[in-house]
Amino acid sequence: RILANKCIEYTDGSNCGKCVRVCPVQAVRIVPVDTSHDMRRLPLVDFDKCIGCGACRYHCPATPHAIIIEG
Repeated sequence: RILANKCIEYTDGSNCGKCVRVCPVQAVRIVPVDTSHDMRRLPLVDFDKCIGCGACRYHCPATPHAIIIEG
């Protein structure tokens, strides 16, 4: 799962997308999210596709990581 309050796509409005690029099964995609102030981008995980490999978390540049792998 992705923690919006830690994801730099959402918090900084940057165009990171590393989690999307490294996912071997295309389970992560970036979607627009309407906040009370503006439109932000946020990664979204398709749990039906996700295999739990952790590649997205490993490559996440946020500190601490914005991605949590749950079994």
